[in-house]
Amino acid sequence: MMRTAEERTRFKTHFFKLGQGRVFSSDDETFWRVFWQIPKTTNDIFELFTVQDIKSVRDQNIVNFVTFLRVLIIKLCTEEQNTGATSSSTGDVGRLNVQEVLNCMRWLSKVLPLFFELKDEALERKFFWCDEFNAMDFMGYTAGSKGGAKNESSDVAKDSTRFLAVRLMHKILELLFYKGFTIDRRNSNYQQTDSEDPVAFRLWESGIGSSNSKYSPPNLIIESNRTETLRLLLTLLSQSFYLPTTSIVAEGNRFLIFLVTTTPRIQLLTLVCSLLNVVCRAARTSNDKNSLSYSNSSLTEMRHLFVAYSIQLLCIMIVFPLPPQDKIQFLYDYRILEEGKSAANLARVYFGKLHKESELYFIATYFMNVLRNPMDLAKTSEDSLSFPSYGRGGASSTSPPCWISEVTMLLWELFQCNKNFKQLIKEKFMNELFILLLYHIYTYHNIPQLQNFIRVCTYFMLYLSSDITLTEKLCQPIDMEIYSNFPNHFKCSTAPTTMRDVAVSQICVLLTNSSQLVPSANSDLYITSLVEILYNLIPVVSKEPWPEHLSKKTKDETLASPNPSGGLNYGTCVLITQVVTKFSTKKFIFEKSYHSDLLALVVRSVCTAIIKHPRPSRMLLFNILKNEKGYDLIWNTIYSMKSEYFSGDTLIVKEEFDEFEENNEGASAANETGSEVGRTNSNGSIYNNDSYSQSNTSLPPSELPFRNRSNSSIDLALRPKLPTGMSSKAREKLPMDAPLKRSWGGNDSLRIILTIILPHLKVALKEVWSTRDDSTSSSIDTYTLIKHIEATDFDALIQENKRQINFDFLPETPIETLKFSWSYLSLGWYLSLLYGNVYNTVDNVRVYTGNNNYKIVKNISASIASFTKISSWTSTSSSSNSAVNTQDGTSDESKKVVELVSRALTSTNHWSQTSIILFKIQSMKQESFLSTLNTKFAFVGAGHGAALGSNNGNESPTIGPGIKIGEGGDNSTPTTPRMIPEVTRRISDFRLNNNNSRTSISSNQSNGVGGFGGGSLVNTPIEEQGEFFSKRSSVSSLHSLNLMNRSNDATPRNSISTQE
Repeated sequence: MMRTAEERTRFKTHFFKLGQGRVFSSDDETFWRVFWQIPKTTNDIFELFTVQDIKSVRDQNIVNFVTFLRVLIIKLCTEEQNTGATSSSTGDVGRLNVQEVLNCMRWLSKVLPLFFELKDEALERKFFWCDEFNAMDFMGYTAGSKGGAKNESSDVAKDSTRFLAVRLMHKILELLFYKGFTIDRRNSNYQQTDSEDPVAFRLWESGIGSSNSKYSPPNLIIESNRTETLRLLLTLLSQSFYLPTTSIVAEGNRFLIFLVTTTPRIQLLTLVCSLLNVVCRAARTSNDKNSLSYSNSSLTEMRHLFVAYSIQLLCIMIVFPLPPQDKIQFLYDYRILEEGKSAANLARVYFGKLHKESELYFIATYFMNVLRNPMDLAKTSEDSLSFPSYGRGGASSTSPPCWISEVTMLLWELFQCNKNFKQLIKEKFMNELFILLLYHIYTYHNIPQLQNFIRVCTYFMLYLSSDITLTEKLCQPIDMEIYSNFPNHFKCSTAPTTMRDVAVSQICVLLTNSSQLVPSANSDLYITSLVEILYNLIPVVSKEPWPEHLSKKTKDETLASPNPSGGLNYGTCVLITQVVTKFSTKKFIFEKSYHSDLLALVVRSVCTAIIKHPRPSRMLLFNILKNEKGYDLIWNTIYSMKSEYFSGDTLIVKEEFDEFEENNEGASAANETGSEVGRTNSNGSIYNNDSYSQSNTSLPPSELPFRNRSNSSIDLALRPKLPTGMSSKAREKLPMDAPLKRSWGGNDSLRIILTIILPHLKVALKEVWSTRDDSTSSSIDTYTLIKHIEATDFDALIQENKRQINFDFLPETPIETLKFSWSYLSLGWYLSLLYGNVYNTVDNVRVYTGNNNYKIVKNISASIASFTKISSWTSTSSSSNSAVNTQDGTSDESKKVVELVSRALTSTNHWSQTSIILFKIQSMKQESFLSTLNTKFAFVGAGHGAALGSNNGNESPTIGPGIKIGEGGDNSTPTTPRMIPEVTRRISDFRLNNNNSRTSISSNQSNGVGGFGGGSLVNTPIEEQGEFFSKRSSVSSLHSLNLMNRSNDATPRNSISTQE
């Protein structure tokens, strides 16, 4: 590591020569080799060079910039030595110089995002996909221009093996399975052979594709090398960061297309199985087996980074949909694929063909472990009567694993591409999977850092709930052993009889408490998705017979007794009624333009359930009868809206002069709700108030064609098709200013309940119902009344009123569920979530493992030691930091492992401050000193823990469909905010330094939002001065001020003058 300012300055000056007028030849080995020989650690590249440094070189001399990239790629692809020995001093492995290979990969990872952000297709193809290279071809190119490079059609390459892209992809695959570098010779999966080939495609871990079931202790140096190689591969695939969501699927990614379509079968299967086995091992519940925790924080962070990168690459490969034929034609034009051979995503095909029950069960078990982990930890913490424990960084022990989003996505993908896996989940894991997804929504919906994960869970639940063959499993008798393991905060207020009762009850609780949500663009989408899931769940019943001991009638039946075919129990029906009551108020309906649709969906699902399955819905019928006045109130509320309608997102009250009195009554009713509305007079002029005119950014996607939204096409793609009578086609048949009483989608279902169902029940119950309030008569038993309802002849009622009941509600028609549909737009949004997780990997891992605030504590300790000379704080941190897991070997070997692993780690996000289009970049506001120290306790108040923000002040992606930086967000935009390490920065302001390296060597250019550059953590005063502090003169004294005036360099703010 370059420890002195002189070393850093000299190295940085050498780099800046690339931006000067001189053009360097790619054959100038003396100049280029400095870049891979001098750096010793990742931070020597990632932290020393800011994004602005690299941009300035690129913009000033594009020829040297592309030459630099080419030299690095060629060096990486040809890096071999003639000696066959392994040198422990140089880190050489066989014919590979490890240090030089790692430095080339680090440089490429750092610089490639600045190349991709140019978004010039001709430049990219000329550089990566051509077998000839002439640096002068790029002479006319400047950043922001188009077409500066010569068009590739003039000299279409003939030999694809000479393409930089092909050579680089092949080399990365080789490096992932290079003996002694990424393949541990001690691993049980490694077989000694007489082959001299340094590349051995052997599985990294036991599991799928391996006959060996024993796990070996991980070699952290090997895993460190794998991590850096995976980071480079993910950087190549991050070319998609610089495409809009609306075109990411149609445009594709050439590197990813090449990877999943042309990689030889054995190599691809070995890579996919290795990645999968790494994830499955990390999902084991025992720390001894998963090897995720070490006493040294650097080792723990590296292990988590390795698992995170592995599952992200696996997820990207499987989720990736091939673009249209014209985007994959280059495979045939360049003869990478033979003519006539169809291109396919081989990784997805392989996953779709998995059929061995043992392998499918292996995957399902460990993936479910990841989802189950937070609930199990919460239950354990609750049983031990203790608060959730916290890591050094403040992440709660009940926080979900940092790769839980990717695991959920992989489960979803396996559901869709592998029918055998879907059948296994249906038979053995359906109830638990559905409830675990709901648990995460219930527990973490108010945690901003987990909003992307919550969105994945809600849409996955919507997908599952739309398949009646799956949701029927929820209506089977509940396994009380599983239910007893739920944390108390997630248990129902009344004992459930099915898992469907649990799901519906908790969704209703979330909806009735929706006013307590943290205000955000996602909260509306979250409520809408929950109502859609509720709509799918309420009408479902079980077609399988219940066990005899549960279905048999007894004399001791109560309201808690099971209902036929797994119908909703009494407590769940009460909660549904509460949701209907909340949604039916004028205040709620007028609050947002889509709220009336939510009420319509709930009422429609209730109507569907009681007509299609009246006997199982006996408790629901009883609640409707008991709360008849509430349903009458809905009718009165809706039909009083004779002049109110929504135009876009603005509520309009239309006043006609010939109906002055009637409209005044409607207007006064609207005013009573406390909602502010716009008004239009008879000549059509509209008067909008502030409340509704500025609500555009907080409304969810909808099918309504008249809603004016900047991203309406993507919003529509994320929403399911609404039922008959509520669809866009049905609304198009109405006048644009049709009042709510006419356009409301629940009119038919509410009419059936009030004019057919309730009158029939009253007639059937006769004197039993009429004497319910008679104090002189003996009190009627409630369950007796419910049995009377169950015995009612609903078949005759339906036949008698068949003409008055809409076709969709009739028992013989299938239930019309709301389905999440895939399209180019919804897939683009889905990919943006996944790539957003890739962007945030380093921060998420550091937060989860506790490495972010642990650094803050170390800085605090160092500062106090500098001022007070108390060394006990630092010695404690030092002893803790030097501890290594015993499996690493002897003390000397352990120190070597820690040193090599620490060299590979960085807190810098190498995508930060590049012009990303796929998702928005959102910066969190700076936290105060005390609030930063208190962040680790925030989740006790939230109840259940979640990952906290960032350790380095990087921007955080807000993943949104096709929203460019600078554009306003919309409701389809989930957020993953980060936190800025304000404590570190403020403490470091006052930190003293005893060495002589105080000269700043960083670029004087702005380093991003809030003055934070490249996402690097504050480690040394050198970096702090150069990258984090604005310059100003000290005002500590007149004498020091005079010294400042005579000095060329200004002192950082808050500096302590020592020149009195």
